[in-house]
Amino acid sequence: MHNDESGDRREEPELLREYAVVKRSVVVGGHKTSVSLEDAFWTSLKDIATRQGITL
Repeated sequence: MHNDESGDRREEPELLREYAVVKRSVVVGGHKTSVSLEDAFWTSLKDIATRQGITL
């Protein structure tokens, strides 16, 4: 966050994306469900899956 000259506090666009909650459908043990995580967690999970050669 930063202050502009009027004293209002505004979120930086990068921070908004980092903390945005993203809901995705997943299949776990053959059962479809949904999971809500912050975008930063999804990014990390994608990186881990890619390194292990598996799908997210």
